[in-house]
Amino acid sequence: TDVEKKFGISVETCVGLKELVVYPLPGLEGLPEAVVGLSDFGQGRQLAVDLSRLREAGSRKRSTRPRKERTEDRAKVLVVDDSETTRTILVDVLRRAGFQVVEARDGVEALERLDEEQFKLVVSDLEMPNMDGLEFLEKMRDASSPHASLPFLLFTSRDDTRSFQKAYLLGADRCLSKAAFQEADFLDLVEELL
Repeated sequence: TDVEKKFGISVETCVGLKELVVYPLPGLEGLPEAVVGLSDFGQGRQLAVDLSRLREAGSRKRSTRPRKERTEDRAKVLVVDDSETTRTILVDVLRRAGFQVVEARDGVEALERLDEEQFKLVVSDLEMPNMDGLEFLEKMRDASSPHASLPFLLFTSRDDTRSFQKAYLLGADRCLSKAAFQEADFLDLVEELL
């Protein structure tokens, strides 16, 4: 039977505005379509809600058809990011596209993973503790590194030309701003790099 779920939101006071990087949700079932993404701004994961969609959602029904996962495993991808939210989203997107995925929280952990397993691609954040994405990339691209030719996609909340230029100079194959993240475009970039 179809049970209609009701939901509501009440805001007593708006204490201010804050700029957030919002990541699209990876096809989760049962959420109102007004929930447009997920953000992580220091107080844990937060759902981002589009208030105009929330107003309209009462009269429309959202399709809850599950996405089909690919059954064949393709290339193994290393995802490096200190944000659990970002890792969760990227891992889900890549796995649904049929990739095997291994996670690391920073450049130090990523170098350990590279020594333990064979990968076809690295997707890395820029700003991380212990070893940031540029230092990690520099170590990967060192002439003595067995990983010097491994494709590298920098995925960062920084959206400035200077950071991208520095990454390209160090050997990044592509750079993508988290603010510009669209699942299909991201997967196209991954395919292009493999």
